[in-house]
Amino acid sequence: MIPVLYDAGEKDFTSNGLGRLYDAIFCTVTEERNGSFELEMTYPVSGIHYKDILKERIIYAVPADGKKEQPFRIYKISKPMKGITTISARHVSYQLSFVPVKADLTPATTAAQAFERLKHDAIEPCGFDFWTDDTTVGNYTTPLPASLRSRLGGVEGSILDNFGGEYEWDGWTVKLHAARGRNSGKVIRYGKDLTDLKQEESIEYTVTGVVPYWAKDNDGETQVVTASPVYTENASKFPYRRTVVLDLSSEWQEAPTETTLRNRAASYMKTNGYGVPSVNISIRFVALWQTEEYKNIAPLERVNLCDTVSVEFPELQVSAKAKVIKTVYDVLKDRYSSIEIGSARSTLSDAIVSQNARMESQEKSNRAFLESAIRHATKLISGGLGGHVIFGMNANGQPDEILIMDTADKNTAVNVLRINMNGIGFSTSGYQGPFDTAWTIDSRFYADFITAGTLNGNLIKAGTITDKKGKNYWNMETGEFRLSSDSKVGGKTFSEQYNSLLSEAQSKAEEIADEKIKTASDTWSKELAAQIDGKIATYMQDEAPDGDGLDTGDIWFDSSNGYTAYRYNGQAWIKVKDAGIAQALQDAANAMNKANTKNTITGGKTAPSNPVTGDMWIDSGNDNKPMIYNGSQWISYRDATIASSLTAAKAYADTINKNLNQTEIFNRLTDNGSLEGIYMENGKLYINGTYIKSGSITADLIKAGIIKVQTSDGAEEIDLGDNIKMTNAGIEVKTVWGNYIEIKPGMFNGISFTGDGDKGTGEAVGIARNGILLKKNSDELLGNFNLQYPSTHINYNSISIANAFMGNRYVTLSADDSDSYAISARGNFTCTGSKSRLVDTADYGQRLLYCYETPSPLFGDVGEGVISSDGMTYVSIDPILSETIETAQYQVFLQAYGSGTCFIKERHPTYFIVEGTPGLQFGWELKAKQSDFSQTRLDQFYDSKPERDQVDYSQEAVDHITELNKERAV
Repeated sequence: MIPVLYDAGEKDFTSNGLGRLYDAIFCTVTEERNGSFELEMTYPVSGIHYKDILKERIIYAVPADGKKEQPFRIYKISKPMKGITTISARHVSYQLSFVPVKADLTPATTAAQAFERLKHDAIEPCGFDFWTDDTTVGNYTTPLPASLRSRLGGVEGSILDNFGGEYEWDGWTVKLHAARGRNSGKVIRYGKDLTDLKQEESIEYTVTGVVPYWAKDNDGETQVVTASPVYTENASKFPYRRTVVLDLSSEWQEAPTETTLRNRAASYMKTNGYGVPSVNISIRFVALWQTEEYKNIAPLERVNLCDTVSVEFPELQVSAKAKVIKTVYDVLKDRYSSIEIGSARSTLSDAIVSQNARMESQEKSNRAFLESAIRHATKLISGGLGGHVIFGMNANGQPDEILIMDTADKNTAVNVLRINMNGIGFSTSGYQGPFDTAWTIDSRFYADFITAGTLNGNLIKAGTITDKKGKNYWNMETGEFRLSSDSKVGGKTFSEQYNSLLSEAQSKAEEIADEKIKTASDTWSKELAAQIDGKIATYMQDEAPDGDGLDTGDIWFDSSNGYTAYRYNGQAWIKVKDAGIAQALQDAANAMNKANTKNTITGGKTAPSNPVTGDMWIDSGNDNKPMIYNGSQWISYRDATIASSLTAAKAYADTINKNLNQTEIFNRLTDNGSLEGIYMENGKLYINGTYIKSGSITADLIKAGIIKVQTSDGAEEIDLGDNIKMTNAGIEVKTVWGNYIEIKPGMFNGISFTGDGDKGTGEAVGIARNGILLKKNSDELLGNFNLQYPSTHINYNSISIANAFMGNRYVTLSADDSDSYAISARGNFTCTGSKSRLVDTADYGQRLLYCYETPSPLFGDVGEGVISSDGMTYVSIDPILSETIETAQYQVFLQAYGSGTCFIKERHPTYFIVEGTPGLQFGWELKAKQSDFSQTRLDQFYDSKPERDQVDYSQEAVDHITELNKERAV
């Protein structure tokens, strides 16, 4: 299908809109289950509608096999690369992201109610309709203002999160199906039918066995029942057993038997698909035409998104159901580029639900751990485990500490609680410690392990802080810390924190860079302005300028060193690294030296050294005053001696002008015409013809009435040597190669070209009123091209166009028998008669077979097949032929060879299905329009012969002679 371009506000797609995008090079639509729905197209900048493709406009295209066209709104157009641009468009339903809805805490118990609530709560016009067949009961609310599309799915508490289902985006209608797809009944044998396809089988989380247990806490004592492992039926097919524990404590209030545990574990494993690997298969159709496996997956070209297929694992002796979770559809070829089959990828809502479950599980685990620790501490402290309280005495017999020990003698005690004025210490190594846990009088608390629900403090000092599982720790001495990936700081994970800090750093870097660029730009601008204002001087000399007159920014070009550029920084001359400036100055100096190889012209404040007579110096320190070197010193170019010489020269010129006129001067030069016969009289120049000698006369215009050249016998002839002669009989030119060019009556009565110095019998080309002739010699004609009135001929081998007035009009193109392309044409071929092929027969001579004519250009193909045992046969269209025809609509004709029936059940862009009597042999013929001429039908014929201006050459000749006579009269 050819995509159609529409204006941004179009909703009625029954017309051709802004035009069909025939020039599109590539166009695909990608849709994922409850996910993205986008179109991508490549289009040439030379395309007819390139300038019409703008953002927000709509591309109308088929998104999948058997589906109706959908509108996609353009959101990105790339810059052209090599004359091709990429257009990205999203389904129009994406604009629901820009429709906000207000908070609404009224619960909706069904998806239909939730849709009604969303549409009612929309703050901006919605423009979409909603439909659902999902009857799941839930509890939906809109707790905070949000975009309408986000409330459809992808966030916690969305409609998809509450009611489940599968979305279908159909124009301006949002459809939520309880199950969008269908059970296609297709079966894929994993590892066999798909050996050349991409297949992924993940057993990372595949469990083949469990150890079930039941546990319950009874007044601080935990009762546990553990059963022996239970395995899946195919556990032996895996490289090793993959066994995990299974907590079934919530199943019974009282302790079950091991047999009961094992039976429940077996049921649980079967229900939850234990032992079945996760499935993910990507099938690409482009390269499958020539594979043996194609016949097994051809039916998959008929599935759609969310359809269910069965995947068999022969080696594991199990099978699994899998959905089509992604399709990529080639719009231009009307077929899938690829489909992806497997377990649906986790959506954002899945991730939220999973995370909530993990958090609840962790919370329960932590709570149970703390409760256990409190009960344990309570038992210890309540004296349930015994102990001895002893008062320690000082040298004066006064009590100074309290000892709580496991024996009455501190010398034999192992577990000791020691309390004195310095603090409280806990030892498991006797009275002298070490005290691994202690609380000292200076408010310090030492412990290898702290069990606490909530620990508050303005300052907590420790060596290493570690969680129960060791996933998170902080070494206070080395500064090293590690937190798990889902840990949060400030409500954000570390990944989110990192991205936020990275974004902030990039923004700060851009601000600093912008500021530095602005500062540099301002500095440069000020320096440039100073130079423009005349504050910076430029020197061109062989020594570095010095003195108090130098200013920062002054430029000096060292003429003794290739005009190297230097810039004065206020203290010294710094070399300017600009090869372009140096080269330009060197080129200027070379040009000046070339123009005057003897003298030089120099500019600067200081007089040049080693000058020669005639050198000039432009004194930039003295108002650019021109100076010239006279051999001993520099003097002003406006020297009095020069001025007086100019005055004398002017006076002499005035005297000459006064005493001589133009005629007198000219005649003095020619000695009054005695030299070469040229003289002037009354302002006119005369040439004495007696003195004209042969040679060349060159002039832009020679005016004359008639120029006649006669021979001694009176014949009119212009003879320009041995090579060129012009007479009233014609013109003859002999070239330097010895060939002749003639324009005169004779063998051709026109223009002839002959070679080898032989005008009569050699090779020749003749051009005359009635045609063109090619001749090798007097006996052999190479061919003729006669553009004469009755017919036209081109030989050898020839093209002939017969006389149309004699009723036998024809065109003949012939070639050697070895030429396999006797006639080749690019473009359309048109004739008013029939088209036929001449065929040799054994018994009937040559016979004509005629072409089959149709109102539109068609291509066709034929073949045969046999109905398979299931009553159906898939017939593939030749992939080469499919690229030359319109595969969206074609015709197939069947012929049964035997008893039974057959008919076309389905037609697809790449194949068609024949259904009928099993075992019936049949023949088929396919006819389809040529892909480049799909709109051509019974076109009107227009004669494209160029119009020629009608010129009256006789009248032009009369006009020309009249003008000549007028000029002669003048």
